[in-house]
Amino acid sequence: MENVTWPQLLAAGSIVGVATMTIFGWLFSRQASLDRKIDEGLDKVHKRIDEQQEEKQDKSTCVNTHGGIIQSLSRLEKDSLSNGERLARIETCLDFLVQGLREHKAEHQKMRANGI
Repeated sequence: MENVTWPQLLAAGSIVGVATMTIFGWLFSRQASLDRKIDEGLDKVHKRIDEQQEEKQDKSTCVNTHGGIIQSLSRLEKDSLSNGERLARIETCLDFLVQGLREHKAEHQKMRANGI
């Protein structure tokens, strides 16, 4: 086995750091876009409700609006669940990488202790 130098370890660590920052940056931007979509959707719903209250429309219009709201909420719930699963997979991957780095560090400490 070839000896690993500090610059090589630092390079590997910086690659892992950049990958981690990229993943978390993507997650942050994804969450921000979901928050914007939710806010826009709620604004549209409130605007629609205000329009209906002003117009004093019949009950059939109200039933359609309630159906639309229920469909929107179910889609939002599905999106939240799928994003939660993705985050769990990414977290598992990051845990695996951190564990690998710890094991790698432990091997280097054993090598130093043995004078290699």
